[in-house]
Amino acid sequence: MLFVLNQFVNFTNLNLLLRSLECSFNYHLLRIIYFYRMKSIYLALPIFLLFSACSPKVSPLLQQVQEINYSSGWEKVNSYPIKNGRTDDLHFFDENTGFVINSEGYLSFTEDGGETWEIVLKNEGTFFRCITFKNRQEGWLGTIGTDDPFLSSKDTIPMYETKDGGLTWTAVDFIGPTPKGLCGLQKVDDDVIVGCGRVRGPSYFIKTIDGGENWYSQNMDDIAGSLIAAHFFDKDHGFLIGGTTRDKENCKSLVLETVDGGTSWDTVYMSQQIGEYPWKFAFPTRDRGYISIQRNVRDGDFYHLQTKDGGKNWEEVIHSKDYYYVQGIGFANANIGYMGGSSGKTYQTRDGGKTWLPYANIGNGFNNFQFFESGKGYGVGFGVFKCNNVNNDGEAINNYFASGALKSNYQILENKRHGKASTFYENGNLKSVGRYKENLKKGKWKYFDKSGDLVDKVKITAGFAKCKLEKIETLAGTYVDDDGRKRNIYVKDGVLYSQRENSDALALIPESSNQFYFAFNSEIKMKFFPARDSKKSKAILVQRWGEKELIKVK
Repeated sequence: MLFVLNQFVNFTNLNLLLRSLECSFNYHLLRIIYFYRMKSIYLALPIFLLFSACSPKVSPLLQQVQEINYSSGWEKVNSYPIKNGRTDDLHFFDENTGFVINSEGYLSFTEDGGETWEIVLKNEGTFFRCITFKNRQEGWLGTIGTDDPFLSSKDTIPMYETKDGGLTWTAVDFIGPTPKGLCGLQKVDDDVIVGCGRVRGPSYFIKTIDGGENWYSQNMDDIAGSLIAAHFFDKDHGFLIGGTTRDKENCKSLVLETVDGGTSWDTVYMSQQIGEYPWKFAFPTRDRGYISIQRNVRDGDFYHLQTKDGGKNWEEVIHSKDYYYVQGIGFANANIGYMGGSSGKTYQTRDGGKTWLPYANIGNGFNNFQFFESGKGYGVGFGVFKCNNVNNDGEAINNYFASGALKSNYQILENKRHGKASTFYENGNLKSVGRYKENLKKGKWKYFDKSGDLVDKVKITAGFAKCKLEKIETLAGTYVDDDGRKRNIYVKDGVLYSQRENSDALALIPESSNQFYFAFNSEIKMKFFPARDSKKSKAILVQRWGEKELIKVK
């Protein structure tokens, strides 16, 4: 492999090189060259000729990386079994595992990203409206309730709970008046879950402060004609959105705020227009927030609400000159968001809500979205829809920190990283710069520290940085993290491996002198910080959700 070119210490490394090249060049010729024991500067020439003569394939270690498809498009999850009604809400625990609910009384579960589904609950005559979970075992389902003039449901129970991961569900009792129906639920933390309902009234706010052991209900008809969604930052500070009246033609949009956990409420926004409801919240950051507005009549302005100060002030931002029935809104990060409704169009922003453009082939009828840091997203409406990476716009992938600062930029060609690439620190300084070819780093790469100073410059070929074998061997040893878990780093046949206790060994590929990435996932990295005193040596495991320090113990 390329990272052993600079130091042939035995014939095993030569064999490894040949295997990684996977070419039909005359093996014996190179063997003869090797036994002349020429100096490395002379040995480099025949090695170079070997590379250019046989057009080597990528090492098997990196074939998985090369084959990654950074798909940019949304697609309908055709395997979703419920073809009738509307899928109003979803709750995913991770990128692959989650529940979706349907207006026909279905609760469906997937654990493979929507490839297969299991119908875990079917309540005929129930219109399931909202869902949330406290953890993998404890969750709640809200229903629209009975007697709504537009939505059909025979179920008088407003909310169900499960304590066994969705296998069984029972009705929830309330301290206070029982709500007629619910439209929104939100887990604030392990103790506090809030909710409200319903569209076209009556209006109720519900809350638990002990993780679901007791639920409190408060009638809000004296403040709002209808309530549709809740968003709380913490146990005290939150918002409710709804309408001033129960009828949709004369209703004004209403935003209520509490700073005492719902004991008292203030109106922070009321629309001038009539004939609309606010529908869903999206807060990609603590300060930056959005509210979709469902326009119930065909005249007037077609806008949504934006705040830049955590909800103290709300601005009406027009996104369409023509009538557009908006409901769901969701943001993957501070820059990329989507807004959709029961009509065919879906709008997209990639600049933090400054501009919104119609986005084709995403799906329709969106009522809610859920996104993950990796860029994967799901949407529900007239079906279930999925995007593997919303950060990919077809020409480039832009990843962002939670603050909205640019984290990385990769040029894309045929859904592979190909061309110039840059990564950044959250302070805006350049972290690394170089180029990719079919998902693999190539050519000269530069690495910088947080202050912007150049700390390393390496040449990379077919995904491998050149690194001397003796340098790699100094990194070997046993490392321990803060939780006491051991990770064995060792060298075999010139390749560095990482192996946790009771786990498989994983190959590490060098991209600089001290930084390696895992062959199975180039986004997971190991940074090594060797010291003369081996007891002071350490490593940093870098993953999407954070960094973990490991200390070398032997």
